Amino acid sequence: MDTIITSDIIPVDLNAFMYWNMKILAHLQGELGNLTRRDELNKERSNFVDTFEAVFFDTREGAWFDLNVKTGEHYDDAYPSLAVPLFTECYHVLNSGMMIDVLETLQRKGLLQFPGGVPASLMKGTNQQWDYPNGWAPINHMIIEGLRKSNNPTMQQRAFELANKWINRNYALYQKDHKMWEKYDVAKEYVRAAKGGEYENQYGFGWTNGVVLDLLVTFSKRAVVKPTGGVTDVHGIGRTDLAGTNRTLLTRYLGTEKSSDLLWLFTKRSLLRALSTFLKCKSSGNSEAVAKTKSL
Repeated sequence: MDTIITSDIIPVDLNAFMYWNMKILAHLQGELGNLTRRDELNKERSNFVDTFEAVFFDTREGAWFDLNVKTGEHYDDAYPSLAVPLFTECYHVLNSGMMIDVLETLQRKGLLQFPGGVPASLMKGTNQQWDYPNGWAPINHMIIEGLRKSNNPTMQQRAFELANKWINRNYALYQKDHKMWEKYDVAKEYVRAAKGGEYENQYGFGWTNGVVLDLLVTFSKRAVVKPTGGVTDVHGIGRTDLAGTNRTLLTRYLGTEKSSDLLWLFTKRSLLRALSTFLKCKSSGNSEAVAKTKSL
């Protein structure tokens, strides 16, 4: 811990998320009819991309890296966070060469070579949960989505391959333990839950469930998860078989032939729960406002 210099580091991922927030805010301003403010935010966002690239992109390494403000040097260690700008689309769309450089850097650094997905880091022997060999759903999802959203077929194919690995690892552990885990050991050919950190691996698990459902919907037309844990590419097979394949991916997880009904029910309940919470908060806020008015 005595080597940590957090206040000296400008992180790639945090700034990429700031860019994404600007994009969301611009969209919301447009929806509200505040077109002037929307245009201002979009202009700021465009300028932000230029600054982001100038500060973080290392042309020698071919990717974005954290910057030490005191030394002016990049940290070129391999972490999945270098791919977060792909997920938030914090780059110039027409600069396809840069995108390929980032993919090649991810591969060259060794982050994409593991059978079960992408680990949180390549640091071995730390016994910390955010290091090798543990893979986390949000990290894998951001890399997969970042590659998928590009206009490059090579990157999109790599996204599919990584999604296959992650779905396969999740399902293999589900078959073994009948649980969805907080994190997974992605480095081993054999399947086991992740270890390390300040507490035991948790099962449940919110973001794991959310990510795997999204990947099943996104890639169900191409991948079949076998009971053995293997994955078969069914791209290009007949339409009838493909329809069966779509059911297979979801029914294996959800345990029913009416997978679309269950998925909709799950989504509907989640939305109703969120709406109920919102209305309670709003009602509580109104009650407090009324009470304050009466007291005046």
